[in-house]
Amino acid sequence: MKKEYARLYESLNTALKQMTGNDLTASGKAIDLIREKILELRPLIRKGFGSQADEIDFFRNCYPAFYGKLFFYLKRHQWESTRLALPATTHQALLRQEQRHLSNFFREHAEFIRYYQSGSKAIDDQFTRQSSLARIFDELSLVIDPEVGTVASYRAAWVLAYAEYKPFLERELARILTPEPAAAGIDQGFTWDSTDADAVELLAGLESTKAVKYNGTPASLIQLTRLWKTVFGREILNPHDRERLLRNRKKQPMPFFQKILTNLRKKWDQAEGKFE
Repeated sequence: MKKEYARLYESLNTALKQMTGNDLTASGKAIDLIREKILELRPLIRKGFGSQADEIDFFRNCYPAFYGKLFFYLKRHQWESTRLALPATTHQALLRQEQRHLSNFFREHAEFIRYYQSGSKAIDDQFTRQSSLARIFDELSLVIDPEVGTVASYRAAWVLAYAEYKPFLERELARILTPEPAAAGIDQGFTWDSTDADAVELLAGLESTKAVKYNGTPASLIQLTRLWKTVFGREILNPHDRERLLRNRKKQPMPFFQKILTNLRKKWDQAEGKFE
């Protein structure tokens, strides 16, 4: 990879490493950052290449590096969106499905991957735009921009993306399959018999009142979700994203608090002998 591309890629990696979090917000910021860097690449591509060797070097090494990062974070963001929207009981099956998709990809493109990862020059010509224009029956030729990409560079980008996505899925699966040890002094018989949305509404309310302290400081929503998991053994993922969704509800913005208020008023009325 030439120096002008290598410097841009190094600055991208540095910025990605400085990002924290494992949720929609973090992956969304990463996607925006990568797209900004890719926009900086495009004028360099349109300037043209000094030789075919330079063109091959770019589409074999540079293009996959940048777009591989983009595709990985798009897949990660997609998974985190799915995890947020669907019940936790479905997560393991969905992860297994994603892993099968990866296996099928590596099996289907096994020959290309062997040549690409070994650095073999036997496929160098596939990384030229002229070669891509001739591959009119390749399904990938329908989804790439022929001005700034090639069929082989697009496929290579997915190879790099899936190589990064595979251990990500394995970590997610391990997190689901490995139960955390019970906290000392907590009765594990407690369960939460309502929705995660209700839990987030309740925890956001506690955060707003600053009634719960952690080491003498009002607990944040993240800290409260950790406490929730300790008490109920139930993990609430992406609580800030969930809270944002709750805030944007069209009808009743706080149905769980309304339910508490209604039921508590009814209970106290009954205790005083007031019946409807």
